[in-house]
Amino acid sequence: MTDEERFHRRHLPHVYLPNAVYFITFRLAGSLPQSVIGALREKVRLQKDSWIGFVDYERALEESVCDVHWLSKEEIADLVAESIQYRDRVDYDLAAYCIMPNHVHMVIGVGEHELFRPVGQIDNLSNKDISKIMQSLKRYTATRANEILHRIGAFWQDESFDHIIRSETELDRIVKYVVYNPVKAGLVKEWREWKWSYTIFDLE
Repeated sequence: MTDEERFHRRHLPHVYLPNAVYFITFRLAGSLPQSVIGALREKVRLQKDSWIGFVDYERALEESVCDVHWLSKEEIADLVAESIQYRDRVDYDLAAYCIMPNHVHMVIGVGEHELFRPVGQIDNLSNKDISKIMQSLKRYTATRANEILHRIGAFWQDESFDHIIRSETELDRIVKYVVYNPVKAGLVKEWREWKWSYTIFDLE
């Protein structure tokens, strides 16, 4: 492992690079039963494949019976969308996002990545660590959302799922996965019908 790469493990493995494109998913606190979370962690540990673990994680979120879906409230979803867009071209380079009733997907580039934007067009980005960027985003939106909802306590689950995208083929697949998520979940028939989906790419 080089000095350019930082690794840490909580319940999920995380690898952070200073110049990379990330697929990130974060969810509401309490949106999955503890028993489901434990089973998913064990599957990731046994299979040693974070992507397979994520597919199961996503399915569990879609099928969750927990009554935690604050992001289905338009005011809360708008808050999160505006906060994601506000940081675009400042903290990161935004390629896509989708806000679902109990979780959020983002595809962002940090540092001098070249996967979907030439370096010359992104040299104004900050050099913030991706983990610090996500902490700031989640802290702000949690505070504001709790004020709107007149509640206290954790809003977001502490840990996020993150995956480094390493090729244009993978980028195309994941961006489509993100924006078509509401279609797959049966919330809309066409991805553009979902108010809280966005991408910089022209999709068929």
